[in-house]
Amino acid sequence: MSTTNRPLPAGARRSGLRTDRSVRRQQILEAADEQFGTRGYHLTSVSDITRALKMSHGTFYRHFTSKLDVFEHVVDDVLLRLQSLLAPEDPSSAKTLDEYRALARRIGDRLFDAFATDPHLSRLIFIESIGNDPDLNVRIRSAFDAAGELGKGYLDNGVRR
Repeated sequence: MSTTNRPLPAGARRSGLRTDRSVRRQQILEAADEQFGTRGYHLTSVSDITRALKMSHGTFYRHFTSKLDVFEHVVDDVLLRLQSLLAPEDPSSAKTLDEYRALARRIGDRLFDAFATDPHLSRLIFIESIGNDPDLNVRIRSAFDAAGELGKGYLDNGVRR
């Protein structure tokens, strides 16, 4: 039977199923973020994540292939959040010392706020994400290198000004 002919649960609409699926996936990611951020990668199990959501393992595995898979998605989300904090600023935009100071303050304030408001952020990015998977290590290293290059761009521009 094709998926378009498959009977729907009472009261469900086809378009709503996709929304429900994306909502459920986001709920899993949020619960995983909480568990990994609180307990750490090695002390967190798929059961911990599913228990927090009162869901079956089968539901978890419809969205993610493993604990490492969901963890990689959590870390990728963290990296995207941090990148979005740096992206609005052009390293060469400051033309005066006052503009450079204002730029540095804006970046510093955004980073401070992110780490201050998310108690798991530093643990996830600086502790838990390192050493669990070679591919993840490469992504983390690349993200750190990119942030370093961006920082270098800001400093180089500041020295030139």
